[in-house]
Parts: sequence; C-alpha cells; structure tokens
Amino acid sequence: MGELSFFLGLQVKQSKDGIFLSHSKYFKEILKKFEMEKCKKATTPLSTSCYMDADATGTTVVQAKYRGLIGSLLYLTANRPDIMFTVCLYARFQPNPKESHLKAAKRILKYLKLKWTWRPIIKRKKRWRLKWRTPMEVKAHLKGLQEACSKL
Repeated sequence: MGELSFFLGLQVKQSKDGIFLSHSKYFKEILKKFEMEKCKKATTPLSTSCYMDADATGTTVVQAKYRGLIGSLLYLTANRPDIMFTVCLYARFQPNPKESHLKAAKRILKYLKLKWTWRPIIKRKKRWRLKWRTPMEVKAHLKGLQEACSKL
C-alpha cells in the first residue's frame, strides 16, 4: 500500500520532523469555485471595522452558494482552528444570507490565501528512549517523590 499521502481531502506529509497535514488541493478548488484565485490577501479573517447583523435591507444572495461556502470553510476548520470563530459567526446567517454576508465570508478565503501552510499534527522533538530501571531504582525514585510531596 505504501505511505499515506492523501486521505479525505487532506494531504499528508510524513518526515523525520513529524506528520503534517494540508488541505491545499481542496483549498485551491474552493478558490476556483468561488472565483477568488486572483483575489488580494487579508491579514485577518474578520474585519475590525464592520458589524455583522441580519442586514434586513441588503441584497439577498443564492442560499445554496452561501451554504456551500460556509460548508467548505467548516471542513477547513479541521486543521485551521484560527478561523473557527469567524466561520461559526457567518454560519448564523445561512437561513437568509445577504450580499454583505457573502462578501464577509469570502474575506476568510483571502485570509487563508495569505496564511496557508502545512500544519503539524504530530511534531517530533526528540527521540523517545526506553530506560530500564531495576526495582531498587524505582523504589528510590518513589521515595524521593514522597519526600518532595511531603514538603509541599
């Protein structure tokens, strides 16, 4: 079978430094789907200057398109917890999405375009070594722990 390299839209890279995950192929498909391959990059996923509300007077957008974007972003939160709050905030507007909500949700894609990297899931620091101890060494170690705890 070989080494795992692609699983459920996740690219897996295994190296001596650890195991890393990426949604880069899936992310590129999302950018293409929402026509944002050539968009500018954003430094934050959420604008600091606007307030998100129901926007009763705004232009309504196709609900399926907005839900598709939110669903795609929710899948990306599997290894991108930095966008979780913003995606959940915009998910509240799925029943009646407006143009302002879609524009704000697309800002997350602009942010991800700037911050896209491989994310470590298991980062190897040092090699694990198994050290065998004799029963006398274990007893001495436990006695030292007892003395340290009694001083607290």
